[in-house]
Amino acid sequence: SELCLVKDDAAFEGALAETTASAIAAAARTTGFDLLVFGEGSGDLYAQQTGLLAARMLGVPCVNAVSSIEKTEAGIRVERSLENEVEVIELPLPAAVCVTSDINVPRIPTMKAILGAGKKPAKTLSTADIGWTAPVKTVELDAIEVPPRKERAHEVLEGDSAVADFAARIKSALK
Repeated sequence: SELCLVKDDAAFEGALAETTASAIAAAARTTGFDLLVFGEGSGDLYAQQTGLLAARMLGVPCVNAVSSIEKTEAGIRVERSLENEVEVIELPLPAAVCVTSDINVPRIPTMKAILGAGKKPAKTLSTADIGWTAPVKTVELDAIEVPPRKERAHEVLEGDSAVADFAARIKSALK
């Protein structure tokens, strides 16, 4: 295995999920891969789309919300926790997975491991090396804002007309 870094500050500045996914897909096609491992979401937008989009662009199976990965003879077996059950899925390789933070417990590396990591070979590729050009931006992120909190009404509807009252309130709220 080898670390490959695709670097182009101008092309990736402000990139949204589809742009990032297309660059990752181009790099994966160039370098080859068995398994692509994505985080569940990014630290900025947490859109949870990049891994799924890259897998679609590469035409490989993808599972999100993965909390466990195990190698099998035919590929990999992954687990993901749903509301009331754990789903087990087998995938052939090549494949992609989007993992949750439950995938492992991070260890604090020793100084020897930190220094050793700096000596590992890493290949830096340009966007030209992977045959990728940044698409023309058709969407630009202007801002991310959280809507103001609204106090809950804590209204309880009772009686025979509760369903009708509830439906009327929903209809008026949607107008």
